[in-house]
Amino acid sequence: MSEHTEIECLTPSVFHRALFSRIIGAALLLSLVYFVGTTQTARAQAVRANDAVVEAADSGATTFLVHFTPQSTADERNAILQELGVEVVSWLPQIDVAEVRSLSSGLDRQGNGDASIGAAQVWARMNAVVATTDTVLTIEENMAVTGVDLPNDPALT
Repeated sequence: MSEHTEIECLTPSVFHRALFSRIIGAALLLSLVYFVGTTQTARAQAVRANDAVVEAADSGATTFLVHFTPQSTADERNAILQELGVEVVSWLPQIDVAEVRSLSSGLDRQGNGDASIGAAQVWARMNAVVATTDTVLTIEENMAVTGVDLPNDPALT
């Protein structure tokens, strides 16, 4: 009878080890599925963000940042912006910067200009105007920047 008692004591222990190993295995499998799913979601979000940037670039509207001198008056700034053929999107008074929008077609707000002019020609025209005045310090394209957190482990890609 003493042997029978030892067998009964070992049986639950073996059962518990098997159950524990299955629970751990299932938890690891679920963790792996979650991690892979999260990685795929991050990649999908990155692709959607990239598509949004491309769509915004293809829409024909490009914004620029025009940095004026602190001493420039509102009349001087308005004259320069009118000469550039742009419309003000927003004004950042703390740093004397205007975010402006120009159509890549080369048309100004009233529809005047040459519709065959591309973005490069618009940029060249803006630089030519800026070169003739001391009111503008710099002008640059307002670039959209996005951040994506993707794992760089080769085993996961």
